[in-house]
Amino acid sequence: MDTNLTFDKLPAAVQEVNLRLKRIESILCENTKAAPVEADKRMNVQETAKYLDCAVATIYGLVFRRLIPHEKKGKRLYFHKSELNDWLKKGKRLTIEEIRSEI
Repeated sequence: MDTNLTFDKLPAAVQEVNLRLKRIESILCENTKAAPVEADKRMNVQETAKYLDCAVATIYGLVFRRLIPHEKKGKRLYFHKSELNDWLKKGKRLTIEEIRSEI
């Protein structure tokens, strides 16, 4: 885009800005459509262990003690990424500053 904008160049400049804006909007729309699918992705035990950065045996132990949100279909266990994120947030410990701000 030309930095020396004159009145004669104004229609072309507006058209170029409009085209760039449409490209940005299309990119944003593509990204927002993909995000919810990824956020609520269904995962198996191995994927869940990798996502939570722990051993598969740890996942089975949490399931056995019913400490982690999961669903069971036959012999298979499934976990939803959004539920795991909520579960992790519930276990978050408040910082001293957060405790003080609540008081």
